[in-house]
Amino acid sequence: TESTWSLLAGYDQRVNLGELTPEDAQKGAINQIRNFRYGPEGKDYFWIIDLQHRGIMHPYMPDLEGKDMRNFADSNGKYIFVEFVNTVKIKGSGYVEYLWQWKDDSKQVVSKISFVKGFFPWGWVIGTGLYVEDIRREIELITREFIKVFTGVLFIVILLSFYITWQAVRIEGKRSLAEKAKNLEELRLKKLLDLSQMSDASLNKLTEFALEEAIKLTQSDIGFLAFLNGDETLLTMHTWSKHAMKKCNIVDKALVYRVNQTGQWGEAVRRREAMIMKILILPRKKDTREDM
Repeated sequence: TESTWSLLAGYDQRVNLGELTPEDAQKGAINQIRNFRYGPEGKDYFWIIDLQHRGIMHPYMPDLEGKDMRNFADSNGKYIFVEFVNTVKIKGSGYVEYLWQWKDDSKQVVSKISFVKGFFPWGWVIGTGLYVEDIRREIELITREFIKVFTGVLFIVILLSFYITWQAVRIEGKRSLAEKAKNLEELRLKKLLDLSQMSDASLNKLTEFALEEAIKLTQSDIGFLAFLNGDETLLTMHTWSKHAMKKCNIVDKALVYRVNQTGQWGEAVRRREAMIMKILILPRKKDTREDM
C-alpha cells in the first residue's frame, strides 16, 4: 500500500508542477495500479474508492467502478465500504475484516482482511487485502520452518550435551582411576614394608603372606604358588591360597603336576607368558585338581 500511495504522491506532485492535469494524473495512476499484482500466485491486487464511497478502480470487478458502494454489504450484512471510509477518516489508515470473493473467483466467498489508507489530496482510499486462508497457510509454513530449525538446533544442543556429559564422565573416570591407582600404590608400599619386617618368619609364613597379599592387590579370587623343575615338565605346588582350598574342595591334594596335563591354570607356564584368564571352578566331592 505504501508503494501505491507513493505512486499517487508522485503523480500529484507532477500536477502541482503543471506537468499533468488532475484528470490525466488520475487516469495514469489508475492504469498503473490496475495492473499491480503481488503475492505467491501473483493474484493479490489494489483497489481504490473515494471518500464518498464511490468505486474508482477494481481490477477484478470493474462493474463496481463509478458506482456508489455505500449500501454494499457482505454476506454477514457488514457495509464494508462504509467501514473503509470511516477507518480512513478516523485513523488515516487501518484494517477491516469482511467477506469477499476468492481472488479472481467470484463464486467463492471467503474471509479477508484489508488494509486501507487515505490519499487526501485526491479524496481517495487505497486498499489491498489478505485472505485469512492465506494468512493461516503462511503461519503454518512459518511454523513448520521454525519447527525444522528448532529441531535441528535442539538436536545439536542434545549432541553437545551428550559430548559434554561424556567428557565430564571421562574426566571423572580418569580421576577415579588415578585415585584408585594411588591407593593401590600406597597399599603395595605398605605390604612391602610389612614383608620387610617379617625377617624372622618361616618360609611358609612368608610365602603364604606374599600369596594372600598378592591376591588382594590384584583383586583376584584365588591363587597358588608353584615351582617349575629344570626341564619344565613338572610343577611342584608350594602354597594354595586359603580361598582356593575352600572353593576347590580338594581331597588329598597333589603336590606335583605334569605341565602338559594340567588344566587352564597351567596355560601360563606352557605359553611362558603372563596371562589374565577366567577359570571355571566346578566343586566335586572327589578330587577336583584338573578343574583348577
